[in-house]
Amino acid sequence: MKDKALNGNIIKYIILALVIMLFFVLFNNMNIKITENLMQVSIIGVVLYFLYKKKTDINSIIRLIIIAGIIMRIGYMLYTPYTVRAHDIDGHIAYIGWLYNGSLPDNNGFLFYHPPFFHFLGSVLGRFIGSLKYDGNNIYEAAKIVSCFASCAMLIVTSEIARALELGKKTELTAVLITAFLPNFYLLAGRVNNDSLSVMFMYFTLLYTVKWYKKPCFKYAVIIALSIGFGMMTKMSVGTLAFFTGPVMLFVLFKSFVKDKKDLSIFCQLLVFAVICFPLGLWYPIRNMILFDQPLNYVYKIPADNPLYCGDYGIIDRFLSFPVISGLKTVYADPFTDHNVWIYLIKGALFGEFSFDINEFIPRVFTGINVILSVISASGLIFVIASKRVKPSVKYFVTVLWLVTVISYISFNISLPFGCTMDFRYVVPLGLVSSLTVGILYEALSDIWAEKENTAVLILLDIIKLVCILFAVYSVLMYTTIN
Repeated sequence: MKDKALNGNIIKYIILALVIMLFFVLFNNMNIKITENLMQVSIIGVVLYFLYKKKTDINSIIRLIIIAGIIMRIGYMLYTPYTVRAHDIDGHIAYIGWLYNGSLPDNNGFLFYHPPFFHFLGSVLGRFIGSLKYDGNNIYEAAKIVSCFASCAMLIVTSEIARALELGKKTELTAVLITAFLPNFYLLAGRVNNDSLSVMFMYFTLLYTVKWYKKPCFKYAVIIALSIGFGMMTKMSVGTLAFFTGPVMLFVLFKSFVKDKKDLSIFCQLLVFAVICFPLGLWYPIRNMILFDQPLNYVYKIPADNPLYCGDYGIIDRFLSFPVISGLKTVYADPFTDHNVWIYLIKGALFGEFSFDINEFIPRVFTGINVILSVISASGLIFVIASKRVKPSVKYFVTVLWLVTVISYISFNISLPFGCTMDFRYVVPLGLVSSLTVGILYEALSDIWAEKENTAVLILLDIIKLVCILFAVYSVLMYTTIN
């Protein structure tokens, strides 16, 4: 029997990719200019349409938010040249250039040690877009289509994860709202690098691990294998999700043996998973190990005399403190002067490592809102861990994903103590955890209010609602007024 839901999802993502490509061709190759004001008009138009159609139920509001989030991502991608707010852009376009000309790099220098999947897709799109109207820049601009699609897909998957975990509609709505308007997703959408695509594969891995846990089958096992395999073919750090998915697989395998010792279906599913995942994920690092004697866990080493070095600060200053007042004196994250990872993430989630030509009032207020939202998220995490209201499967998803993400990030920053390694792009799944914990807390408080009608609970609900709305408003306001 055909899986209508899976087929529908595939069609949905194909349509999304085609829409992004269409907009890119219209606004880039045909020299139609997009402005930030057009994004504001588009979002207002979508809102008015939903109101006109009287689509005010919670599912319609979720769809409205997803559409608005996609508009922000596509709009940012279109109005931001690939050289603006980029990371290691020379290395990435050189990599795309190699694949555009039909071969893998002949060395593993600088960024060539990375697996090639993003750069391969970028070169294919560059050739296609370039065939429509030749422009040397369009070859590289076209790679943003991959990043933008991945960023939009993560928004949709966030909603699907909330439903797969059987969280309430209020949780789903809150998680989608925060994800839709978290500016780092805009930044990911407009970059020519492998960050956005690799994180998208992480999101798909998480979603289908949940689905496979609930209903183990070959189809979901294959999707997990493809997600991790292609993810590691994009960026090796995707492999850290083995610490999330692996225990789930072993638990289900153990349960199957205890329940029915003759049932080998789970074992066969995991065997198929391994046969697909490992060759996909490891062929390129093994190639580099053979050709260039490159270690499997190799990361490009930055010299200690680099101005970005912050290893002379102690562990407490960098990881075990939260200096809000001193850390937020400067509006934007500065990889040359900042050293506290938590303050850096607060600012980096909103602005990356960049400053903006805009009145400081908006980003300062936006940062304050994000500090409050982060405190709410941390409270939600504690609630998830401690509360009996939260199902064990949800506890596992949230806490283990948080641990895997944060431990990986901190160990990365200890081994490579540089300002650039603190960037939010290295810890994007933390945004998923944060959005879910805020949503779970809000839903739980709503249930408590319905039971007891406590005034303090009502005030907390209003605070969370106000902070989330202001977060969305300031996100749109800032990224539709920057120059």
